[in-house]
Amino acid sequence: MKIAVVTCSSDSEITRDRALIAGLKSDQRVRLTVIKNSYQSFLRYPEVIWKLMRARLTRNPNVYVLTYRGRVLLPFVLWLAGHRPVIFDESMIPITKPGNTSLAQPNSFKRFMSGLYRPLYKSWLRHCDFVLTDTQAQAELSARTSHVNMRQYRIIPVGTDEKTFHPSDLSKSELVALPFQVLIDGDNSSSAELSLVLQAAEQLQSKTEINFLVAGSSKSAANAVQKAQESGAHVFYRETSTPDELAVAIRESTLTLSGLLGTTIASQNVIPNQAYQSLASAVTITIAQNEAPSALFADKDTVLLVGPEDVPALVKVINWAANNRQTLVDIGRNGRHLYERGFSQPFIDSELSKIVDDLS
Repeated sequence: MKIAVVTCSSDSEITRDRALIAGLKSDQRVRLTVIKNSYQSFLRYPEVIWKLMRARLTRNPNVYVLTYRGRVLLPFVLWLAGHRPVIFDESMIPITKPGNTSLAQPNSFKRFMSGLYRPLYKSWLRHCDFVLTDTQAQAELSARTSHVNMRQYRIIPVGTDEKTFHPSDLSKSELVALPFQVLIDGDNSSSAELSLVLQAAEQLQSKTEINFLVAGSSKSAANAVQKAQESGAHVFYRETSTPDELAVAIRESTLTLSGLLGTTIASQNVIPNQAYQSLASAVTITIAQNEAPSALFADKDTVLLVGPEDVPALVKVINWAANNRQTLVDIGRNGRHLYERGFSQPFIDSELSKIVDDLS
C-alpha cells in the first residue's frame, strides 16, 4: 500500500508527525512517501501543493494522511485524492478555542471569516475516511462539534520522543533522597496556569524543603517567577531551549505539574505534552482532574489528580507528595509502565497497523 504523509508546519518537525511517520514506516505493507515543506513562510503552502501534485503523478499514493499542521490544505488534499482514502490527524479541533467557546473573534471581519470557515471545515471532516485524535474524549467532542460519525475516529496517542525522555538511572533510595523539586514547563503553560502554580509556591513558602522550578525560554514566565521570588516563594527559573535540557530538568525533579491545570477545552479533552514526557521519564506528574485524564489515569497510582483551577487543592497535593516520597517514586514507575502499555511508539505502531488493516 502506497501512503503519502503530508505536513506543512511553520516550525520544525513535531513529535506527533514523527510518531505517525515512524509508525507507518514500521509496517512492511506500507511504501511511505513524506511530503513536507522546506519554506517556513506562507510559501510553504504552494510548495507543498506542488509537491503533492508531483507525488500524485510519480508515486500515485493509495492513501493520503494529512497532519494537523497541514489542515489548511485539507480541501485540496480531498480534491486531489478523489475517491482514495484521506486520513486527517485532528490533534486539535480548530473550530473551537481554549476558552471553551466557538471562534469568538474580537472584530467583525474575523467573526465573518470564522463563520464561513466552520461549516466548510465540518463538511471537509465528514469527507475524511478516518480522523485521528489523542483521546476518546477529544474524539467525542469533535464528533459532536462537527457532526461526524464516531465510526470515523481512531484514537492514536501523541506520545513523546522516548530517546530523549527516559527514566533516570538512579535507584529508588537515590531518587527518594533527591531534593524535593516541583517542575513546570513555562513554555507550554498559559499565563493563567503558571499563575496558579506560583500562587501555590507562595502559599508553601514556609516549607523550605519544597522548591519550584519553572523551565523554559519565555521572558514573561521569567518575569512572573521574579515577582513570586520577591513575595518569598521558593521558586527558580531555568533557561531550557532544547528538549534535551527539558528532559534533564524532568529527571532532576521529584514532581512535575501539567501545563493544563485549568478548565479549557484542551485541559478537558487532551493529554498535555508534559504528561507524556513525565510518564516516559518515570517522574510523577500532577494533572487536572478533567474528563480525558480521569478516564486514563488513576489518582495516586499512575499520576496525581487535582481539581482544576484550585490552588488550595494543588497545595494539598504537593504537601502530600513531599510527605510520601517513596510512594511518589512508585507512582512514577507505575506511570512509566502505563506509558509503555498505552502511549509508547510500539503501541502507536500497532494502532496504525490496525488502520492499515481496515484500508486493505
